[in-house]
Parts: sequence; structure tokens; C-alpha cells
Amino acid sequence: MTTAGCIAATLAWADCKMLSVTDAELVLGSGVQDLSGDDSEFQCLFLGGSPQGTFIVQFAERANYDVASIIEPHTPQNVGEKGRSNIDTNGLTALQFVQGDKTVTMSVRSSSGSSPDYLDALVSVGMRLAERLE
Repeated sequence: MTTAGCIAATLAWADCKMLSVTDAELVLGSGVQDLSGDDSEFQCLFLGGSPQGTFIVQFAERANYDVASIIEPHTPQNVGEKGRSNIDTNGLTALQFVQGDKTVTMSVRSSSGSSPDYLDALVSVGMRLAERLE
């Protein structure tokens, strides 16, 4: 891993500490485990709920908002300074927003497929996280 990669991983890990199992349970339901790992991870990872799902949160520099884009078409969302979402037919529900010097991409993949319910939960947690990033 390059020095820049190590710095990015360390920043992502620090950002992951802004999320809790309680936040993840708002998205996935009860019985969630935090599998985020350590400084070598570039994302926060939560697993659990019923039906079982995976909740991933990735942090990057603000400039990466259009580089690390979620699948199109995008639906605008009132999260952070600039937010957008997508519910894909492959079972992935995603939210991406910019706040301060960061872009955050949040996604849920569930054994039961995509759901507007996941999007509502992502928006709720995203709004909380955007406030913490201010």
C-alpha cells in the first residue's frame, strides 16, 4: 500500500468511529455486528439484521464525489451539502453525499433485495452522519 493509501485508510478508520452499531441497526435491524476492522480498511462494514444484510460506508475526499459515483440514475436527496441515491435492481440500495471536505457513500445489500425502506434508513443515518462531519 502506498503512503497515500495508508493515510486514506487511517482517515477512513477514524471516520468509522463516528458510526455506531446503533446507527447500523437503524438500517439493518437488530443483531448487527461491526466488522470494520482496523487501519488497513477503506470502509466501515456492518453485518446482520433480519433479513441479513451488509451495510458499508466509505469515506473519501470531497473531490471524489463525481469519481466514486453510485450507479445511475441518481435521485437527489436532501442529505449533506449535495446528496443522491439509487435503488438498483441487483439488490443494492445506495446513498452518496458531500459534507465539508468529505464525500460519503453508504450502501446496503440484503438477501431480500432492494427496498425503499433501506433508502429511508440510509437517508436518516446519512443526515446524522452529515451533522457529525460538520
